[in-house]
Amino acid sequence: MAPVHHQRRKASFGDKVSGALMKLRGSLTRRPGLKAAGTRRMHGTDGRRHRHAY
Repeated sequence: MAPVHHQRRKASFGDKVSGALMKLRGSLTRRPGLKAAGTRRMHGTDGRRHRHAY
């Protein structure tokens, strides 16, 4: 079965940098949630700008 497609946005350079720092901070402080959030931010799948006004 194929993995579920996740809506992603184009991650800006700033997102990549802050995501990398978040990931590093999660690794150093042993917080897997923070590490995962950094990865999501780097990939543009963290759900920013998600609420849609119809």
